[in-house]
Amino acid sequence: MAQTVKGVIFDLDGTVLDTESFPLAVWPEVSRKRGYPASEELAGRLVGINEADEREILRVEFGAAYPYDEVRDEIDALFREKVERDGIAVKKGFGELLEHIKTLTLPYALATSTSRKIIGWKLTCAGLTDVFPLIVCGDEVENGKPAPDMFLKAARLMGQNPEDCIGIEDSPAGLRGLCGAGIRSVFIKDLITPSADVITDVWRECRNLGEVRPLLDVCTTDNSYR
Repeated sequence: MAQTVKGVIFDLDGTVLDTESFPLAVWPEVSRKRGYPASEELAGRLVGINEADEREILRVEFGAAYPYDEVRDEIDALFREKVERDGIAVKKGFGELLEHIKTLTLPYALATSTSRKIIGWKLTCAGLTDVFPLIVCGDEVENGKPAPDMFLKAARLMGQNPEDCIGIEDSPAGLRGLCGAGIRSVFIKDLITPSADVITDVWRECRNLGEVRPLLDVCTTDNSYR
């Protein structure tokens, strides 16, 4: 059955902001310096998830002695240095898409694994202070992505049924979460190519945020959620 979009949920890192590439690039080296031979593949598994789940993945991989806080503190310090030097880039097409959403008077929200204490800093550095009226952070739900919790909460805050919303994501964890929530997913690739079983449940793939705009007008029968 064809459905009209009644709400839009954005992911932040890698979807709205270009913030994934730097941590992903430096994490293996920072980890190796401490005697833990981290691979780029393992680093990719950490994209889009919250701190608690990061810790668990690394505990399983390396054992309880893995110096998570030490590694994370160094990566965060390097990232802050880069941001102070270069700022944070906003992904192509976001501004135009947001204006279209406002023109259509659609509610929209942000659902991010970033913690509440960090989210304001990131948005301010990107020039997006107060852009999102509704924000659900990874430390404010019981289960982070790939669980559906934060997406269901975002839909509830918008006053919409999950099946009437779309969610825009770049990470496999986020796409799984949207599927679990019954929300139509729009995949925009940033750094990670999801596995075939994740792509099977994706509603639409776009090259950038600008391509999402036509999906918000009228959804035809061949666009119906699988």
